[in-house]
Amino acid sequence: MALFNSSEFAEAVVSGGLTAASGSGTPAAGSVTSQLGLFKPGVINVSIWGTFTATVVLEKSYDAGATWLPVQTDLAGTALSFAGSGAFNRHIQIEEAETGMMYRFRCTAYTSGTAICRASQG
Repeated sequence: MALFNSSEFAEAVVSGGLTAASGSGTPAAGSVTSQLGLFKPGVINVSIWGTFTATVVLEKSYDAGATWLPVQTDLAGTALSFAGSGAFNRHIQIEEAETGMMYRFRCTAYTSGTAICRASQG
């Protein structure tokens, strides 16, 4: 289940919380945050925090959300992922070269807790 937030200060924001499905106790692997396009070329701030045991990846879409690909950290194709076990707080910056890209966070493995995710630019 994704919880969505927005920001009046940033031009483009992706944010939300990734938690277990309400009431079922089943893992939320595969749950995603809101997605927003129109990121422009330049620096994107990426933050994940909370207390959780999970792995979260940042994904981007070149085709308005029809296809999602992991953001890569190097030319070898290593996916940008965040693995937390307990209290977690990480902030990085990535560079976007194209206009109109969409971003989202996706939970790929989940045990417990809530990961709060935010990507912004502006």
